[in-house]
Amino acid sequence: MSDPILRIAPPLAPATKPGSFFCKGSTMQFIGLDLAWGEIRTSAAVVLQLQEHELVTTAHNDHLRDDAEILTWINQHDLQGGLMLGIDAPLKVPNVTGQRDCERDMRMLFGSYEGGCHPSNRTLFHHNVRGERMVLALEKHGIDSDPIIIAKDFNARRCIEVFPHPAQVALFGLNKTLKYKAKKNRSREFRMQEFDRLIQGFKNLAETTPKLQTPSWAVTPYTLKGNELKQKEDLLDALMCAYVAAYYWYHGHCELCGLIGDKQRGHIVTPLLPGMLDKLSLALAKYS
Repeated sequence: MSDPILRIAPPLAPATKPGSFFCKGSTMQFIGLDLAWGEIRTSAAVVLQLQEHELVTTAHNDHLRDDAEILTWINQHDLQGGLMLGIDAPLKVPNVTGQRDCERDMRMLFGSYEGGCHPSNRTLFHHNVRGERMVLALEKHGIDSDPIIIAKDFNARRCIEVFPHPAQVALFGLNKTLKYKAKKNRSREFRMQEFDRLIQGFKNLAETTPKLQTPSWAVTPYTLKGNELKQKEDLLDALMCAYVAAYYWYHGHCELCGLIGDKQRGHIVTPLLPGMLDKLSLALAKYS
């Protein structure tokens, strides 16, 4: 019997009692990293900190380049308490060709929303996966790469793989992913309209749990062009990565948020739409 395509983490009990979301004296941070596949292009990072019952942005950077610079920046802003790091990049790529199981599963869930993942394999990365290097370095700094967590654990120090676009579909209630990325035949006017929708989506997270205080720099980039526009786009993606890390930390693996895959085969953590967890479970039963 072949291994199941879908691997879904079991739900775990929360580390805090219901209603005790904020632990006085505890520090909980969430870092989002939009990691470029190579060091020539810039990466972006955002730090959210849990303050009372709200997530507040405490730092951001849209022009990080090499691994050492990224790790130094993370270390500078790490308060050495609880930390969840959400990275938009493949963190484990065991397959030489084709796609990872978790990418196949994401396409099953979000393909109709145009939110499937690009396939990743070791051949595409020339057997040099930047996300894997980053994981090894983070583990040396006491940040574990095991994605299975206990919800609301203020002692958690983990890095997880996330993907902003399907997360936006689930969190914002969209029919399709937002099209603010530069593509052929995609006008600037249309992109700005999509950026408007993205910013409004962030603002609406003030009514979600956990609540997000939208940072002042999260605005539609009407006046930006070229590299400045791309860096703003990356920074907004990093903000979404940080929020997904917080959302998963708060809810754990449940009907609202799913851990798809595992540490060994590769994984993606994503917010879910109603019914998606059942769809995953049915598929797991089919392939087991």
